[in-house]
Amino acid sequence: MQTLLLAALCLPTLSTAAQDPLPRWDEATLVIGDKQLALGRSAPPPEREIAVQAPSGWTDADTRLVSLLQLGGEAQRSVALVRRAGALELCGGPNNSAPQWRIALESLAPLAEDQAFLLAPRYPERASGELAPLARCGGDVLALSGSRGHLVRVDPSSGAVRARLDAPWEIQRGFIGPSVWQVQLQRFGSNDLLFEDLSAEQLAAQRRSFEQRVVGWLVGGPLVSGERVYLAVAHAAPGDWVAQRADVSILELTDMLVPISLTPLPANTAPAAVAAPGGGVVWALNGGGFVNIAATSSAEHYAMGPGSFARRANVRWLRGAPLELPSFFLLMDRPDDPVLFTDAVALRTGRPYLPKSATAELRLPLEVTALASGARARAELRVPISSTPAAPTTNFIGHGEGSFEVLGARIAGVTALEIVETKSAARGERLVFTVVDTNGAHQLHAPEGALEALAASAMR
Repeated sequence: MQTLLLAALCLPTLSTAAQDPLPRWDEATLVIGDKQLALGRSAPPPEREIAVQAPSGWTDADTRLVSLLQLGGEAQRSVALVRRAGALELCGGPNNSAPQWRIALESLAPLAEDQAFLLAPRYPERASGELAPLARCGGDVLALSGSRGHLVRVDPSSGAVRARLDAPWEIQRGFIGPSVWQVQLQRFGSNDLLFEDLSAEQLAAQRRSFEQRVVGWLVGGPLVSGERVYLAVAHAAPGDWVAQRADVSILELTDMLVPISLTPLPANTAPAAVAAPGGGVVWALNGGGFVNIAATSSAEHYAMGPGSFARRANVRWLRGAPLELPSFFLLMDRPDDPVLFTDAVALRTGRPYLPKSATAELRLPLEVTALASGARARAELRVPISSTPAAPTTNFIGHGEGSFEVLGARIAGVTALEIVETKSAARGERLVFTVVDTNGAHQLHAPEGALEALAASAMR
């Protein structure tokens, strides 16, 4: 039996300065509009690794567990992605027996990584993210074989492949006319595939031609929302630093993996997304923004003739950088970028700062974005600090007299947001912040009702 180590409590480090003060976490408050809520404090749980074990007999010395999806139900079945003798396989079956079926999963050559390391407090933005190797899709399972892999939909009881989309980043917008006069989504954007299937040799030749013009890979998904599946795909011209130069789009598929729309984004995606109210998807963007992309209707999908669907989804709303900060003495970088989705809003931390009006008080912004409308509000963690730090002399950007933007994370910051169930008779939910300073990590517990107050602040 093999164990898969899924995650560990990882505490990002802060750059330090001799004059850095310490926060007084016992006096922290959460400010939501005109409400000031006192926070409880506790030590964080011990550093831990979350282990998932494959069913007995599913792995051995030559088979390594990559991802596991436990389906539950009466049959108590699982589906696993394993690397067996160097090759990637999808397998499934009851938990109390050896796998009943196996499918080989292929992928194209991996993306060449830029061999460089930057010794700096900030890194350039790049197209990267987190993929979901396994995801539920109705009664089936979606499996993805990596950032340069193929997407398949399989029946978990038999292993039958119900749908397949090879190399999703190769799907491009094309145009056919003049009689039809319509935008199409096709592999390589080529009309050659509209009317006949290409031979393996012809397909390989078109792929070589495409890769001389475009480098593509996956940076997010698959995310299932109703009868739609979403992937974040990156494209760049060949050459050096493709991840830093890439543009990211959201590829919308039917639940049978038929491409519907390809919608370019103004920023790279961050590794956080959720099904949107009313269908579609809300995806976090680098830099603090979010985008809500509506699901394409069947009428749009199958429309024909001039002026029909342009194969770009409807963007319900787009929010860029966070709300403007008040006048600050020190503005610092975040040690991490946690995002938490509730049923109604997205919570995301902003950049810590010391306001000019209270230079001995650390403020940790919490941006609140309504999933349905994109309306925004701001709450803040406010924490007294032991002293006012001296003005920086290195690694800063000046913003006028007495305002300094420090390069790197300093003093303290939020590294995780989570919701825990309370032990009260009402069985409510409570928001918990994990914060880190130069002495280590701490947890701050918001009182019951704080989540509702945060959601209400963005609904006004």
